[in-house]
Amino acid sequence: MNKDIKYISKLYESIAKIDYFNQNIDKKHFDWDYFFYEALNKSYILIESFEILSRETTPNGKTDVYKITTLKGNEYILNIDYQNSKKLGMFIFAGLRENSEPSKEYFNKLKGIIGNDGEMCFIRFEDIQGRNKLTGKEGLGAVEVFSGLKLAITDSFAEHIKDTNLKGIVMLISKGEEFSRLPLYKKLIEKYLLEFTNIYVDRTSDKLFTHLIATK
Repeated sequence: MNKDIKYISKLYESIAKIDYFNQNIDKKHFDWDYFFYEALNKSYILIESFEILSRETTPNGKTDVYKITTLKGNEYILNIDYQNSKKLGMFIFAGLRENSEPSKEYFNKLKGIIGNDGEMCFIRFEDIQGRNKLTGKEGLGAVEVFSGLKLAITDSFAEHIKDTNLKGIVMLISKGEEFSRLPLYKKLIEKYLLEFTNIYVDRTSDKLFTHLIATK
């Protein structure tokens, strides 16, 4: 890493004041507008490198895999998977088979939203070792998470949006990370993905992940 160590330390010290993952911050009165203003200004400063590892097209859709390295050397992977209606049948079935009536009602509606030719974008965020629990990792804060997600989603959408009938987005959140990451992901959608205004949190159909589903 060719960055000045003192500069990096000062940068992270300033970020701690707006870091949603900072345990010393009052979450009830967190200033999201200020966070996104600061995060937007510092997004690219935090990233040492950003690269697309692969782009793959299959009968079930398209998949982009990104690797992002932060200034402190933290590396993580973003998987962005565009699934077509053929593949989405299993996702909907998992929601419908639960005993939860709200879940059944929602996934029945989702089936109609997707139709015969719609697609959903699934976003999974993990570190380089494939671990989904990230927020306890030293130096990895909400601004870093936000920066990585924003870069990858923007790049991937720019590549595929013209030939993708995108009906919604699904963010996969590790069960152990839901408390800290769910509010951040919700705000990310509300702030930058304005087309997808209908948000549903599915906690029942997947044993490992909570699904934050946002549709048009």
